[in-house]
Amino acid sequence: MDEIGRICRELSKKQYIQWNSFLVKKWMPDTEESDEITDEIREEAYKNFYNVIKKSKVIYPQTYKKWFERGDTNVPKRWQILKLALAIGMSPEEADEYLVYGISEPRISVNDYQEFICKFCLYNGFDIKIYDELVEFYELHIDNTVVYERTAHTKDLMDAFDEIKVCSKEELLVWMLKNQTMFKGYSMTTYRYFDSLIKEVVDIFKNESREMLEIYLKQTDYYQWVKEKDIVEEEKRSRIKQYIRNVERRKNNRLSEGLLNELKEYYILAYSDKIRISNVLSSILSSSKKHPVSAKYVSEMINIALQKERQFSISHALRKLESGEYEKECPKEIWELISEKAISVKAARKALIRALTMQKQRVKNVSRSELLILLSYIVQNRYETELQQTEMDYDRNLAVSGFIKSANAMLLVCGMREINENYYVDALLLAGYGEEEMYQYVEILDRM
Repeated sequence: MDEIGRICRELSKKQYIQWNSFLVKKWMPDTEESDEITDEIREEAYKNFYNVIKKSKVIYPQTYKKWFERGDTNVPKRWQILKLALAIGMSPEEADEYLVYGISEPRISVNDYQEFICKFCLYNGFDIKIYDELVEFYELHIDNTVVYERTAHTKDLMDAFDEIKVCSKEELLVWMLKNQTMFKGYSMTTYRYFDSLIKEVVDIFKNESREMLEIYLKQTDYYQWVKEKDIVEEEKRSRIKQYIRNVERRKNNRLSEGLLNELKEYYILAYSDKIRISNVLSSILSSSKKHPVSAKYVSEMINIALQKERQFSISHALRKLESGEYEKECPKEIWELISEKAISVKAARKALIRALTMQKQRVKNVSRSELLILLSYIVQNRYETELQQTEMDYDRNLAVSGFIKSANAMLLVCGMREINENYYVDALLLAGYGEEEMYQYVEILDRM
């Protein structure tokens, strides 16, 4: 029986919570959870939304019109949710709900100075104009030489916010500038989880590659070649490398080209000190129907601290030029930042705007789905190892409960929502724990 096929058929029959359905039910509060969302309901929900947002010009009307349409392609960016929250006067808790349950992202990040200010404005009922003024002042007056603390400060900042939220705008800015080093722009806790997951995944890949290498070595004369030599495990790596080179030099090589290539490939995966993390992540995160994870993407994600700090520097430089402090000649530290030489203030401003747009695209925050897919891969591997060691039979309930427990513990500290089978990615991951055996996320995704 094709269990993956059955799983995919069952998954394709379900309706999942998407941004558009979340939004419709928020603006049609009388709609029951089980009610079908008809075009009439969508139109009515949009009218309710439009009547509140129409005076605001923070988002183009055609943009939020698409938010109510069917499908999962018109999902807003995080910054659009926060601008919407400011425009219609949401509370911080309401904004968190839109982020966490609407687009499956973390709640408002107190580690990011823009979101910290946004939360302050939402709490005090300030509009987007005041928000922009506070952000502008902060960016203009930050110390561009400061060294940001690459440690976890989320709890400290959340505790501090509870005190600062009732302060004046001036007191807020003074406190933030004094504690600038804590506003690094990303969650160190989330980053550490991602880093530890990647390291464990790479270790699993290396171990699996060593097992495959062993299988292929048994199809060669390798063990006959080393029969007279007393090999200890620590020497095996160099011995295999030596054997592969020896085979390549043989005039009468009995090994097929295909087998030799398999030996070389699995040797690199098993023993290379510089295994390409992008290749590993592609095999876990990307369906064959989608683009693989690029080395550039992984590099930008791993180096988020450097990417964020460069973004801060560009924002600060742009604010300095816009403040009118420099009339004609652009200072050296600014034109060096954009790799230009002695350009005018006007030209530098245009270059900085372009650089800031590009830099924001380079900032890759770790997503909830990436964390969960990596974790599921690890949990499945751990459980398979346990079954082999104990010779126990596969138990779906035990396997899936172990994943949910580990996932929810991680998601809680990362400020993300718990596992919910009514969301598509969550459903795919849970479906990977089949009745008879476990399947990787990409195995199911490839068949959908």
